[in-house]
Amino acid sequence: MKKITSLFMAVAIVALITSCQKDNDGIYKPGKKIAKITITEGEGDVSVQTWNWDGGLLKSVDGTYNGQSDGSILYEYDGKKLTKASYSTGDAYYAISYEGKKISKIAAFNDGRQEMSMELGYDGKQIKEIKVSYEEGDVAKRSISYRAMCTVLPREAVDLICKQLTSGAKGAQTFTVSLTWDGKNLASVVIPYMGVDVNMNYTYDDKSNPYHDFVGLALSYDGFATYCSVNNPTECSIPIMQEKTTYTYEYTGKYPSKVTASDNTVQVIEYL
Repeated sequence: MKKITSLFMAVAIVALITSCQKDNDGIYKPGKKIAKITITEGEGDVSVQTWNWDGGLLKSVDGTYNGQSDGSILYEYDGKKLTKASYSTGDAYYAISYEGKKISKIAAFNDGRQEMSMELGYDGKQIKEIKVSYEEGDVAKRSISYRAMCTVLPREAVDLICKQLTSGAKGAQTFTVSLTWDGKNLASVVIPYMGVDVNMNYTYDDKSNPYHDFVGLALSYDGFATYCSVNNPTECSIPIMQEKTTYTYEYTGKYPSKVTASDNTVQVIEYL
């Protein structure tokens, strides 16, 4: 199960809501198509993602984890709009609903039942709040619910949500996450955590985020970037917890070819 979920997470921290800034939600038109991503975690585990395109649509991502097959993530569309991401075996998937041109809801399903949902609220073209509803039990880091949350929120925010769910009361839980923006980049995420509002602040470089506008996947389950932001994050700080994560980049033109996090996770990105 670890290998199954690792690929799913690997393809879930930056995709599904194709445009936080435009009226093209669910439509991914990258300036440069990704061919392959190699992720080396701090402890030495290595996962590889191979992206398969059909013209302008990303149809699937094949994965390996420490040299072993990790299955595939399959994408389904309504025209050019992404509507579903599913694992190649089993019935774990997340589905994207639209209201007009905007994504209204993302829901995660496993074994025939809904585990989690996110309802998106907008102020104009930007997401301002997300109502998270989790049905019952804990959220494993590489579960379908974790992966679905990573389509909208940065990894640090999802990790905190999971800590809240695993340490909180059992049964259905609902809470609202708030987002603020600096132009076309996500500036902060506020999460109610154990009775306190936790603020996560982000800064960015001025280069292009190759995942911008694609809610179908993230860089990895450690998600360095979010699909929402035009540029690439350089720092996430959580003042109340005195925590900070930094990211450094190497570039091929205006797109990143290598990303190194301060936890020693490294991602190498190759393009077509």
